[in-house]
Amino acid sequence: MKPVLKFALFISAFVLCNGVYAQISDSLYKALPVTIKLANPGALSTKDLKTLLDSSKNTLPQKYFPELSMLARRFGAAAEKSTNKDEKIKNTMAVAQFYWDWNNTNGLEYLQKIVGYCGNESKYAGLMGRVYTIMGDQYMTKHFTDSTIQFCYKGLDICTQYQDTVFMLQACNDLCDTYNRLNLFDKVVYYSNKALALTNQKWSDNYIYNIFFKMRGYRGWYEKTRNQSYADSVITIAKNIFKYTHNDSMYWYGSTYLILGQLYYNVGNYRQALNYYDSSLMNEYREKDKYYDIKRVGIKYFIRNLCLIRMGQTGLAKALIDSVGVTDYYSQRRIYDALYNYAVDVKDWKNAFLYYKQYNLNVDSAKAIETNGLLFETEQRYAVAEKQAQITALENKGLLREKQQSKLLTTGIAAGLVLLLAIAILTGMYRYAQVKRHSEKQLLTAELYSMESAIHEERQQQLENIIAQRKKIAEDMHDEVSSGLAAFRFYIIDLKARAKSAETTAMLSELEGEAQVLYQQARNFMKNLNASKPSDSYNVYELAEQLSARFNNEEVLMIKNNIDRRGVEQYFTGSMHYELYLVIKEAIANSIKHAGASLVDIGIYFKNHTCFFAINDNGKGFNVETASSDGLGLKSISNRIQTIRGNLQIRSNSNGTVIEGFFPV
Repeated sequence: MKPVLKFALFISAFVLCNGVYAQISDSLYKALPVTIKLANPGALSTKDLKTLLDSSKNTLPQKYFPELSMLARRFGAAAEKSTNKDEKIKNTMAVAQFYWDWNNTNGLEYLQKIVGYCGNESKYAGLMGRVYTIMGDQYMTKHFTDSTIQFCYKGLDICTQYQDTVFMLQACNDLCDTYNRLNLFDKVVYYSNKALALTNQKWSDNYIYNIFFKMRGYRGWYEKTRNQSYADSVITIAKNIFKYTHNDSMYWYGSTYLILGQLYYNVGNYRQALNYYDSSLMNEYREKDKYYDIKRVGIKYFIRNLCLIRMGQTGLAKALIDSVGVTDYYSQRRIYDALYNYAVDVKDWKNAFLYYKQYNLNVDSAKAIETNGLLFETEQRYAVAEKQAQITALENKGLLREKQQSKLLTTGIAAGLVLLLAIAILTGMYRYAQVKRHSEKQLLTAELYSMESAIHEERQQQLENIIAQRKKIAEDMHDEVSSGLAAFRFYIIDLKARAKSAETTAMLSELEGEAQVLYQQARNFMKNLNASKPSDSYNVYELAEQLSARFNNEEVLMIKNNIDRRGVEQYFTGSMHYELYLVIKEAIANSIKHAGASLVDIGIYFKNHTCFFAINDNGKGFNVETASSDGLGLKSISNRIQTIRGNLQIRSNSNGTVIEGFFPV
């Protein structure tokens, strides 16, 4: 839009929308600090609302959040109507910041709006770095690992260019937390060092927070590599913490003792590890430790019980196994490892084999999670670099286009000495801009779709690499484990033949049966490793979430995700994910390439063991009968739905297209 028209619309909006009138409850009004008392709580202006949202953090109890959230949404709706882009972005950012401060993930909705408002304008680049960082933090609270890494990398890259230290530190902290959950401890150490370099004041909250991440990283690194230098690094950092005296030092000791306990457990000194765990559970630390979330004392008791198991108290194991859950592969693995090693120490071979079998059932699943973490790292670095190159190219085009438009406008104003002639020139330029904007929209959507396809192909290649790796593991297990188990079985048979008592013969027969079962289970496990399919990696909800995040520019294309995630995770098989994943991709491609849609809505819900889905767009539509007979796209969609025993219906007119259907789950 041209500056003259922007100015006129801004003046009109200022006259009509100078205030957003709302009111607050008497209870909230009385709770407000003196510094933000409002003159008229029954008729709040936009300025009053922004002041209230900006000042609410750490000043009001949690019980006022619902009322403040309602006011925030009203303020956000008013910001959306503003014709002044700077004001719109600033006020929408205030709403997003409000939700972020109150630890609520609703802020993602407003952060995505800001991305759409800013577009590719270079003057908003610094702000976009902060927005991406906050989005990464929001995704981290939802445990969306790939989105967390993606947006934190984007935010960190931009904030580094602008030396935005506060948000560089936030991105590093979120990456430390995410990689710690993925057991990628070298990355934890890397980003904790990066964060420490950004911390100006030693022994401040930020410094201690990242020192603890660094200790956890070295501790985990030692557990994986058994490199003594990493254990020495943990001990050195701990000694420095204990040497430094400060008013808050009591807050630090509990967490330090906990990490030392984990380290000495890995070293094998269980008595010393138990002493450190007991120290971390002392009352003065339980109440004051704010750096390791002392309320989660279950973590400390878990590893403390592992120490007791290694020292002979195996009766604790059953309750410990029940408490962690069957999908917690790391904890299950550690429990059975402790039981196995204790059984070996006391030469209880029967139980040793049982524990070793259970241990191995969890090893591959745990390693697969770590492998996925490495793939996230590789994939997101590639995606961020590729997208950044595309964005830079688009920004350069935008700058050139802005200069050309500015030059045309200056020439028009200089030549338009007569009012009627000036109006005619501005009207013509406005119409030209509309046509050009439509053309740019088509170009941008095509480029974005190309980027999506490239990333999808890269992901497929990585999935194929995972399958190859799993097959290699199966081959290695066949060569090493199967032959070893077979040899062990023959060894038992030999011992049984030489046994001199019936009791010994019976016991060896029982061991022989257990060895045969273990051998067969190992072969079944290797067979399952080879049976994995690439289609298992397709996830319909993750696709919709990524499309919604990437295509969120209301001036070009918006994609809304209205999928019942819980139902998808509960009912969908790998085949259903695979077929519906490709149906959605094909439908989105048609909306972009042929229909010229600006809005696409993806919806999935479940009822009576039936999945109902619908993909709607607001494009120009098409002749369903002609397209069904001539085109391959609609035939492909129909065939995929039939593959999962479903029914499909396609309706289209000048107002848009609806692809809907259902299939049993």
